Amino acid sequence: MGAISALSAGASIVGGFLGSDSADDAADAQIAAANAAIDNTQAQISANDANVSAVAEQIDPFAQVGTNALKLINQIIKGKSSPEELLVQTPNFQFVQDELNENLTNVLKAQGNFFSGNAVEEFQDRNANLASNEFANFVNLLLNTAGIGQNATAQKANLITNQNATNTGASNTVAQLFTNAGNAEAQGELNSTAALVGGFTNPINSLAALGAQNDALSNILAAA
Repeated sequence: MGAISALSAGASIVGGFLGSDSADDAADAQIAAANAAIDNTQAQISANDANVSAVAEQIDPFAQVGTNALKLINQIIKGKSSPEELLVQTPNFQFVQDELNENLTNVLKAQGNFFSGNAVEEFQDRNANLASNEFANFVNLLLNTAGIGQNATAQKANLITNQNATNTGASNTVAQLFTNAGNAEAQGELNSTAALVGGFTNPINSLAALGAQNDALSNILAAA
């Protein structure tokens, strides 16, 4: 009976160590999985940031062009820039004006009226009408450009808002994964300790029970 008890006690202790190792392995597996998920989520955050930065760089020039157009519109409204000052900086106006004057010169010369008073008035009227039309077109172009810039700015704002929301969700996920890893480690320690304690407690309890049985047997024999 003593040999059997010793074997039983040894088996229980060995089982306790094995159970402890299994608990540690299970905890390590859970921690590794949590860490892998953390790395993956952080990689997603980095990729999202890089993507947003790349798109924002493409949007910025349109926003800047719109800002410049708004500055010109503001100058026109406040009278800081006259139509003439703006038009002479416009290559299209210069080209159209040169073509108009050249054609009108050829026509007047062909009619023999180039040096007449009517020719001067004709030049003035044609150039005034051209300036008026081109300035209106220029203002419309500025307004359209400002609208493009406004849309680009709004797109960038939405992009950043979505980026922040995505990163916040991902950060919360990472925080939860860290919590899960910590819980897995703590639970693994508890399970490992419980397995070891059980491995040693069971033989002790068995020996105590065996001692009680031996005492009872001794009492019976003494009474006989």
